[in-house]
Amino acid sequence: MTNTIAELSKLNHDFIETKRQLQSFLKAAGVHRELSTRIIQFALHSYTRRCALSLDAGVLGLLSERLKSELAVNQRSRYFLVHPLFAAVRDNYQEVFRDICESFTPNVYADGDVIFNSGRVAKCMYLTHQGSFKIQFRCRDSGVSGAIAGLGSSWASSETHGGSSEMDAFVLEEPEWICEVSLYTKFVHQCTLQSVSFADAFTFSCQDFLNCVSMSPRCVGFVYRYAQEFVATAPKLPKEFAALPLEMQSLRAAKEAYETMQKATQPLTSELESPDADFDDTQVFLQHLKSNTRSASDICDALPRVFMELDETSGLFAKLLHMDERNRAICSMFSIIMLVKNRYSDFVAPQKAERQLSSSKWEDWQSFAQWVDITDEQLHAALVFLAIRGLGKMKSLAKALPNDARSPEDIVLHLMDNVARIVPSVSQLSSQMATLVQDALLASKCFSLPQLLQGENTPSQVELLKNSMSSQGEVLLKFLLLCQVGVMCGLMGARTPQGSAFMDETNSTNILAAIKFLRMAVCSSSHAVYWGYILSRGEHLGLPTDELEQIALCRLACLCRTSSSETKFLQGAWDGLSKGIRRTLMDNLLADGIQERAFVFAFLPLYFANAKANIAVGLQRALLVLVDLLEVLRFEGCAEEAGSYNIVVDLQEVAAFAKDAVNPRVFQATAAHVKLVQSGSEVQILVATKHKERVKLGTWAEDQELDMPGVLRKLERKVD
Repeated sequence: MTNTIAELSKLNHDFIETKRQLQSFLKAAGVHRELSTRIIQFALHSYTRRCALSLDAGVLGLLSERLKSELAVNQRSRYFLVHPLFAAVRDNYQEVFRDICESFTPNVYADGDVIFNSGRVAKCMYLTHQGSFKIQFRCRDSGVSGAIAGLGSSWASSETHGGSSEMDAFVLEEPEWICEVSLYTKFVHQCTLQSVSFADAFTFSCQDFLNCVSMSPRCVGFVYRYAQEFVATAPKLPKEFAALPLEMQSLRAAKEAYETMQKATQPLTSELESPDADFDDTQVFLQHLKSNTRSASDICDALPRVFMELDETSGLFAKLLHMDERNRAICSMFSIIMLVKNRYSDFVAPQKAERQLSSSKWEDWQSFAQWVDITDEQLHAALVFLAIRGLGKMKSLAKALPNDARSPEDIVLHLMDNVARIVPSVSQLSSQMATLVQDALLASKCFSLPQLLQGENTPSQVELLKNSMSSQGEVLLKFLLLCQVGVMCGLMGARTPQGSAFMDETNSTNILAAIKFLRMAVCSSSHAVYWGYILSRGEHLGLPTDELEQIALCRLACLCRTSSSETKFLQGAWDGLSKGIRRTLMDNLLADGIQERAFVFAFLPLYFANAKANIAVGLQRALLVLVDLLEVLRFEGCAEEAGSYNIVVDLQEVAAFAKDAVNPRVFQATAAHVKLVQSGSEVQILVATKHKERVKLGTWAEDQELDMPGVLRKLERKVD
């Protein structure tokens, strides 16, 4: 105690000595009185505030590490607890929270100091503490004042210069969190922050945050999930806040992100249970369907009342905030009913006149419906399938399930088997129909009709479909195709659930062509079904189909979503490739995945679509990069490690990169900057973070020593 008192006395002496030294120096330097006064005033204020915000190193050295931490928490926790992330860290990871409180750095500012400028890269997050600050930014609309009012009482309008298109300024009087986004991603300031009095604030950098959480793996995972939600949420705040810089919305974005994360990670508890449907109401609804007497609007309105997962307030879709997916499910169910009951005008109601499904094409759909020959009980099962299938897309449910049950179909199967109260519609089915729904979900894991339409799968997937039919034969095939057609009918149903906007004349043509060959799956080979569709699509586009290279080009046309008007462009891009490149592409495009190794690229149609839409990439460059990726996969031995002839490669990150790339050379070098993550017969291709950042650069020179395989490939192409 005596030592502590002595140290405190020393601080008081140091204060007086600091003032004396400043006065002597400024007088000797000839600094004029007004400036000398301001310097001394700020220096003494800064000295006082620094003593209040943090102890002198000598005094601090007298305390144990534990006491230092507890002191920091006692001083600063009241500001942290209004922030949902730091409040949650305090409740669940106390050691990390103590480190965070210690790591916030106090800073003292004079009147007029600029803390950060608009257009500069953000370095850290700020927590204003004492004094007044002014934020200036260029207004984007006239709703700024209302948006500011929505942020809370700490913000006050200061001045506006020249109307809504000029600079606006707001004064901050109370503690506020600013620029949290800089902790999670690179960010350029959208406004300027300046002190308008003697003021102080705490700063906290990304590196500080990493140092604090890195010792707790569980906390790392928690913060990572929160950061993902924050970065996704911040740009999507309500429209009334769109006029404000992102820095000013930190606390609101934090609350939205934390609430979303909590809903996304909550366990499958009774709170998620959908109310039970009344058995009698269900039977009345099915009887009305059988008699085909209800109006279209009555049927659409009744679906959420009978299939309670779709209830607008208490259904699982509503509880998990997936209303668009709910509406798509309703659209799918409604469309299937209209298709089976031959109600053409209700089916095409939302379609535009120039693309509307023709009556002759409707007759083809009726031929399909007659082939399916669905019973009333099977129709009920199909409606249940469509009602619950969308639940498999919800990441929030996936996170609450075991790691081996996270594919969309596995999620729904897990709910049916283990959490039946969440999917009450299933309980209305007979055991035989419930089994049919489960078998259809299992078959959907093996085979996807939309993937066949785009040539995204191979004969191997058709073979798996044939194998899945061993238990129920053609009954399962008919049921599955009807359900998958229903899913596609609902693709544009988020806004218009009453009728199918998607299943118009153009889309119906391709789907009916695929169904024509799939109907033969029971008695024909997988190759006959698969290549029969691909060749028919090529012939429809006017492409030749006699030689192997021409057949490969037909499949590429499907993958590129080529229309009749684009075939010359596709042919030109193909012909512009060297023979060696075409041979490599042809080998993979023609491989069946049964007796020949095939790399099946998930998201390949999206990759080509993004490439074609990006002038810096284009189709031909996309094909060259695809060949490079094929060579990387083969060089890394992915096929051998998979132990399978059918290797599924997730191309989603590369597809996104094809959309964002602005430098052709950066995109061309992609294969030299990827990481492969393999699990069994599935491979994910990840683009290196540094390479992603290069899309922002105007120019870039690749390091040829690091990309020697790429250099050799270029030489080979020139020789070829």
